[in-house]
This record gives sequence, structure tokens and C-alpha cells, in this order.
Amino acid sequence: LAGILFALVALELGLRAGGSIYRWRIDRFNRQAVLSGGYRILCIGESTTSGEYPQYLAGYLKELSGGQEFVVIDAGVPGINTSDILNSIEKNIQRYRPDMVISMMGINDTGLHYPLNPVGLDSSPKIFRNCRVYKLWKILQEHIGRRSPYNYKLWIPSASDSPREGKKNHPENNYLREGIEKRNLGEYLAAEMAFLESIEKFSEDERAYIELGWLYNGQEKFLEAERVFASLESLQDPSPAQYMASGGFYIQRGKYEEAVKILEKGIKKYPTEEGLLNDLGLIYFKLDQLDKSEKIYRKIIELNPGDPRGYYFLSRIFGQKKDDFGAQIFWQDAEKLSASHMNQITLNNYRKVRDILREKNIVYLCAQYPGRSIEPLKKIFHGNEEGIIFADNSRLFREAVLSEGYEEYFRDSFAGDFGHCTEKGNRLLARNLAEIIAKAFIGD
Repeated sequence: LAGILFALVALELGLRAGGSIYRWRIDRFNRQAVLSGGYRILCIGESTTSGEYPQYLAGYLKELSGGQEFVVIDAGVPGINTSDILNSIEKNIQRYRPDMVISMMGINDTGLHYPLNPVGLDSSPKIFRNCRVYKLWKILQEHIGRRSPYNYKLWIPSASDSPREGKKNHPENNYLREGIEKRNLGEYLAAEMAFLESIEKFSEDERAYIELGWLYNGQEKFLEAERVFASLESLQDPSPAQYMASGGFYIQRGKYEEAVKILEKGIKKYPTEEGLLNDLGLIYFKLDQLDKSEKIYRKIIELNPGDPRGYYFLSRIFGQKKDDFGAQIFWQDAEKLSASHMNQITLNNYRKVRDILREKNIVYLCAQYPGRSIEPLKKIFHGNEEGIIFADNSRLFREAVLSEGYEEYFRDSFAGDFGHCTEKGNRLLARNLAEIIAKAFIGD
């Protein structure tokens, strides 16, 4: 009996640890920082902050200040927007008591997020419902004997058989919410089962296939992920999202020929869908087929002349072609559009962050993304920028990329003109921020 109890406790601990490794690493970094003395700097943002440049910032600050101690706290959270950041800033200030806050945020404000409000269907006592071993048992109890999705072709009904026909409230959303919540908690088996149940009950809803495919991909179950994405082709009314998901999977795997076939098929059906065009243009760029890539991005500009991302990418294409004049022209066009492209929610959230920090006498360092002009950020606070330090990362990164190549400094290009930094890019960003801070507080 003691052995069984020990095994259950060990399993419970293992299940909890499995879903928390990433957050643990960040929290450990923050705990070590807080325990040490010195000037406290809180870094807020999304995936371009979380686990990225903050880990190098304290070292450069100490070096530039002649040994003065600095404490850097990484409060970045992947996938969040400025509203999420604003909602958590008071809690982070109370928890970490910073002397300075660095923000680098806004890129996710145009993104879409699923609501995460799963319906609780389990009437068991709360002490059991919070137990990972109990949850695992419930999943196994419910799904033992279920056919594996890897061993049979998913049944696809006719459009008239779709359970969404005539439904005002779509019950398939409940399974999606549950799956997404479980995935975010690191409970991958539970997430998998929720998505599988959604596919079984609502087999024309592409979202469950897409979520399941990315779940497998994130666990490096690439064969299973590929089978799920391939099954999307059987759906009767494919949307741009499914072509983008399947194409994106093959792009991540470096299988560009397969990705091109899928994206071209999608563009044939949806010739004005910018997401499909952008992904195809990106592949051509990666394959150094610059004329094809240029043609795609010129079409994107025709479709949406007010969006700066197409201009940013054309600037990169012309830079790759060694046409510095063309690269500069498109870059200037992109910067002009970027200055007026920020939405009102983003503007308001930046100003609210400033007001909170000003009220608490916390120094605010407002950082721009690598390679982008600082001017749009300055315009947000025009006439009321007292106490704000602006960090311009534009010229530094542009010169570095022109000199050594984009891939030296960025792992991807999710924003068009920039992406998540490599270690070299994060170190460059951290050192630039350290120099700006040192200059402001230590002097030349």
C-alpha cells in the first residue's frame, strides 16, 4: 500500500512538473534576481521578451557601470497583448518592486485569441478535480478503447450532416476551449482528448484539426501532426486558415516544396488572402527566389496599401538584391505607414502604463522593436513624455543585418520586418538597452 501511495504521489508531482518547466525556468531566473540586491528593472512584453534579452541585460549593465549591481526581472509572457500587459502590471509592481520598467510591446494587438472559459463538467470534490493523477484517470477511463486517430481515416460527413447546421450556440467551442486551456496548463493528454472528441463529434470544424496538429507539433510528434494536417484536405469547404496551418507546418519543418503546393492551392481558391500570400512570399525569400517573392509582396501592397508589413518585406528583398536605394525607399514608406498604423487601444494602453509608473515614481524605459523606428512611440506621448526614456533599436539592427545577414540576428520573421531574436540578436538588444540606461544614470 505504501508503495502504491508513493507511486501515486510521484506521478502527481511528475504531471505537475511536466506542465510547468518553461514557467519554472523564468520564475527561477526572477527569484534569483529578486534575492540579490541592486537596482531593480522589470521587463514587460510578450514572446520577444520572455526568455529573450532580459537574461543578458544585468551582465551588460554591471559591466558598463563598473560593477554596480542590477536586478533584472523577466515578466514577459508569450502571446499576450498590451491589454494583458496593462492588466498585470500592478501585480508585477507589487510583487517585484521595480525601480525601472522596460516595455517592448504592441505587436500582438492585432492578433486573435480563443476565449478560455471551459465548462466544468466534473461534479467530483474539488480536492480530486485539482489532482493531476485523478484527471489522468478520468481521461483514461473515458477514452480507453477509443480508436486511434493514427490508424484510421477520419470520417467526414456531407455538409448537410454538419452539427453546426441550424445551431445558434456552437457546442464545438466547448471542446476547443477545454483543449486550449489544458494545452496552456501543460496537460497535453487531456488537450489531445478534447480535440479528438471535437473532431469525432464535429468533423467539419477545421479548428480542432488545426489545434491538434499544432499540439502534436509542439510535442515533436511530427508524423502525427503531419497526418492531422493532411486530413484537413478532406474537409468539404476549406478556409484560408487550414491552408495557412498546413503550409505553416511544412514551413516549420523546412519542407518548402510541400508548403508551396498547399499555399498555391489555397491562393487559387482565395487569390486575395494576404496570409496565404505572405507565407508564400516568405518561402520564396527563404529559397532566394527574390523575384517571385517581390511579385507576391507587391500584390500584398496592392491589396492593402495602408499596411506597413508589405513595405518592410520589400525593403528586405531589395536589400538582399544589394539594391540599397530601393531598400531605403520601401523602408521609408513602411516607417511612414507604421507611424499612423497603431490602433487606439495600443495608444491608450501605452499611456496608461506611463501614468501608472509615473504615479509610483518608477522610471519608464519605452523600447521599440529591433529595426523599427522609435518615432511612432514618441508620438504616442507627444507633449507628455517627461520621465520617459526611449530606446531606439532601429539603426543598430539595420546595420547589423545589412552587414551579417538577417538570420544572424533573428530566428524567424513573424512581424515581417523582424522576428524573435537569436542569442546574438538578444545580446545586441540587451547591450543597447544597457548603454541607454548607463548613459541616463551614469553619464558618458
